Amino acid sequence: MSGAGDSLETITIVVIPPAWPPPDLRCASVGLNGDVTLTWKLPVDSVTLSNFDGFFIYSSANPSGPFTLVDSIFNISQTSYTHQGANANTQSIYY
Repeated sequence: MSGAGDSLETITIVVIPPAWPPPDLRCASVGLNGDVTLTWKLPVDSVTLSNFDGFFIYSSANPSGPFTLVDSIFNISQTSYTHQGANANTQSIYY
C-alpha cells in the first residue's frame, strides 16, 4: 500500500556466471593432524588463463552449507592448497 510521499522503485538483479569453470579437483587428502590438502589440475584453455582472478576456497561442516571462505589463491600456477586447522580427522568437511 502506498501513501502520500511514498514511492516504489524497481530493481533488477542479474547473476553473471563465472568466466571459467572451477579447477578440476584431483585429490583431497586428510593428514593425521586433520589438515586437508586439496590438489587440482590447472585449466588449459587460453580464455581461462587470460580471465583468471583467483581460486576461492570455501568449506562447510554441512554439505548444504553455509560455506565460509577459507582462503584465496591468486597464483594460477598453484595446484594445491592445505587447509590448516580443518580438523577433518574428527569431523566431515565439505569444499
